[in-house]
Amino acid sequence: SICNTKKYTYECFNILIFSLSQIKFFFLKNNYDNSHILNLNDCFNYNQKIEMFDGLNKMYCSDCHSKEDILLQKRIDITPPVLIIVLDRGVNSMDYRENFEFEEILNLQDFVPNNNYTLYYLCGVIVHFGESGPSGHFIALCKMDIYSPWYSYNDSTVNECQDQRELFRKGTPYILFYHYYNN
Repeated sequence: SICNTKKYTYECFNILIFSLSQIKFFFLKNNYDNSHILNLNDCFNYNQKIEMFDGLNKMYCSDCHSKEDILLQKRIDITPPVLIIVLDRGVNSMDYRENFEFEEILNLQDFVPNNNYTLYYLCGVIVHFGESGPSGHFIALCKMDIYSPWYSYNDSTVNECQDQRELFRKGTPYILFYHYYNN
């Protein structure tokens, strides 16, 4: 018998965790150029890919009481006003300094249909400086709203940033904070 049951699970969230090593492996396996720099679009595309569970990986269906081939897809239906994106770089991985591109204005319209919150502005970044993942130093770069200046929070020192992009490039971003933008 073939089970055609569709099931939906809804989970509230404000944090998305993207494993950069899994995403990079997926794109390399699908013939992307090794020089491709990962970005947030890659993360959202990977997050919403369709996965097939078949053969030895069949899943149990509680409706038909048997193991069935399953197609699984994650989809974001409702986004929060504050979106936190964690870039999981793997502490023991060699790719902890993997380049990553991110936008100051994030548009999720292609990934979140029919939602009020699709346009976000970057309001904070946790950046790592150092020679290895487990050691080094973290600083926070934050701003109060889309029009305010950026500030660097480094231990007990707070300074206005003249060029936050330079700090983004010198360090390794780990956590991105986005706030809903109502233009």
